[in-house]
Amino acid sequence: VSTQSTGAIAPPSPMGSINEGSPAPQQRQQTQQQQQKQQQEQKQRRTLVGTPDLLAPEVILSEHYGTAVDIWAMGMLVLKMCKCSPLLNMQPKFVLDKLKREGAPRLTKRKYSAAMKNFVEVAVQMNPADRATAPQLLSHEWLQRANADNFDKLLHVLRSRGKDQVGCVIQ
Repeated sequence: VSTQSTGAIAPPSPMGSINEGSPAPQQRQQTQQQQQKQQQEQKQRRTLVGTPDLLAPEVILSEHYGTAVDIWAMGMLVLKMCKCSPLLNMQPKFVLDKLKREGAPRLTKRKYSAAMKNFVEVAVQMNPADRATAPQLLSHEWLQRANADNFDKLLHVLRSRGKDQVGCVIQ
């Protein structure tokens, strides 16, 4: 396919050469598949699917969203593990009302380290633009301090308790 100086695709030559003219059927099919995939991704970024306590406000509002919703979910998951119960065990509409009324949940108990509290705080921001990014969270002090010894201690504590007595000991 030849291009003019404007970058537009030139019309096919009258001779109908294989190397010129419209894209090959395989190329057209690939282009159509890419467009369908992009359209599907855009649709998925506007759907309301998930556990209500982990849904970011923009998901509940059916606004366009990106990867910041995963950051919100990560922060909410840490909160949920620490509280060992559903945080916002209600329908998404009511979750949003509660978030508007009370703000984003935080870790407040003294038993949690300042680094852990900060990790949750930077992840669970109402405005997606204010949330930490995945690289920022991966380099966060709280995750950097995590090691196999701490994980082994956590597993030991969890295994030593009954199913209904599991409490969060991650600090």
